[in-house]
Amino acid sequence: MDSLLLCIITFGGYIIMYRLYGKYLAKRIFNINPANAVPSKEFEDGV
Repeated sequence: MDSLLLCIITFGGYIIMYRLYGKYLAKRIFNINPANAVPSKEFEDGV
């Protein structure tokens, strides 16, 4: 029972940190802006 509780807590921690750290990386490190055009639209060649 103790190992099951540990697994649940660990999995929950991974999920929480995945979301928080992902947002941090997108905003601070990679400077992702949803208003920017994606390369597939910006360099579209009509093919």
